[in-house]
Amino acid sequence: MGLLTARPLTFLTTGFGWLLLSSLLGIAILIGLIHGTPLPSWLRLVHVHAILIGGILQLTIGGLCASLSHSSHGDETPSKSHLGLFVILNASTVGLLVGFGLGDMRIVGAAGVVILGAVASLAPVAWQFSRQSPAHPANPSWLYRFSLIALLGGLAIGIAMVFRVMPEFYAHARLLHLHLILMGFVTLAMIGATQRLLPIILQTELY
Repeated sequence: MGLLTARPLTFLTTGFGWLLLSSLLGIAILIGLIHGTPLPSWLRLVHVHAILIGGILQLTIGGLCASLSHSSHGDETPSKSHLGLFVILNASTVGLLVGFGLGDMRIVGAAGVVILGAVASLAPVAWQFSRQSPAHPANPSWLYRFSLIALLGGLAIGIAMVFRVMPEFYAHARLLHLHLILMGFVTLAMIGATQRLLPIILQTELY
């Protein structure tokens, strides 16, 4: 039965696998542009979303699960739920990319809803875990909270774009979607992780 358990390392290695495949696709897209034989435009969507959802989001979830497993309060998240989360996240990511490839926004929207649900299911645990850091003027927990809010907002806006909710604001929604995911989620999460990991790596206090 141990083979059926998706441990944090499973999320991390799979996330790195998504990043590797996405990087190879990005190189292929770049080579095509250089040689004047651009690849289909939908591959750019596949490239970007494979990096963000399959790669970075999965690495973030793996890091959260690893942190929970080393926390004294980690028993609030049953380990049995990791396999379901892993399967749902990767299956919905594949569905999202297939939808882009087929140009079927219904598939993209359905996959987006599933991804949003998976993230929302982790939101209470992630929010509560961010409060467990010791009190400190430079506590990065607020970065994680804003990052979580930005991720949920970015996913919700992306789903609204797919289903053409208020299409007259599509261009504005696209910019908001991109900036919430890239600046709100990715950047803040990276800053928070760096602020937490640097003292461990350097074996000294930052402040």
